[in-house]
Amino acid sequence: MHMEILIHGNLYKEDALKLTDMIESTLKPRVLPQQQWRVRRGLLLPPGSNYVWKKTLKDPANVNHCIQYYLHAGDRGDYNVRAKTLLLDQIVDEPCFNQLRTKEQLGYIVYSGAWTSITQYGFYFVIQSEKKAPYLETRIEEFLKTVATTLEEMSEAEFESNKRSVIDKRLERLKYMEQESNRHWSHIHTEHYTFDNAQRDAAAIKPLTKADMIEYFNHYIHPCPPSRAKIAVYLEAQAKRRHIDRADIGT
Repeated sequence: MHMEILIHGNLYKEDALKLTDMIESTLKPRVLPQQQWRVRRGLLLPPGSNYVWKKTLKDPANVNHCIQYYLHAGDRGDYNVRAKTLLLDQIVDEPCFNQLRTKEQLGYIVYSGAWTSITQYGFYFVIQSEKKAPYLETRIEEFLKTVATTLEEMSEAEFESNKRSVIDKRLERLKYMEQESNRHWSHIHTEHYTFDNAQRDAAAIKPLTKADMIEYFNHYIHPCPPSRAKIAVYLEAQAKRRHIDRADIGT
């Protein structure tokens, strides 16, 4: 058995070690050789990837389709990639909801954000809707084209304001002990023992320029470049929709 233990709270080091000894003496595990420990892996999408994975939902009465649309940006330990992706999240968050949820009314669940896996970092969208997943993908890509224009036309003052917002969020003091424990445990679980990620992210965001973001967006996020790596997961409903919109005919 291989055990990883996190003890967080108002305890002395000696007390924490006593607790771990108590756990070990109770479970009496045999030592698991390191070569038999679980290897944590993440999906690596090579440049130019354009994958779709489909799965039919089991509930025959469910009319809701779902799409998760993921764009690969780089290694989770690359703070330059992390900084640009976090800043994109800040810039895209409100327009994504306003356009895809409020104006187009694609579904009740619509959101986007930076995505962290065991080894990789990227950007993603999730939409749950009665409209079919291929149609939802076209709307995401049309929205991304508008983001390119938004970045080009954004004033330096607005760009700097977005940077400050992300830095403030990353450096915001956690309000609850549970939040801090979860943050510590995520580093242990992924074996990325960079407990100062927030500070490093903030430092990497500070020098970013608008030109940096445009270059990043055009390389990794915009629908057109052949360098982009994307995978879309379609969860497809069996049931028919209650009504059909003209825009969704044929999808």
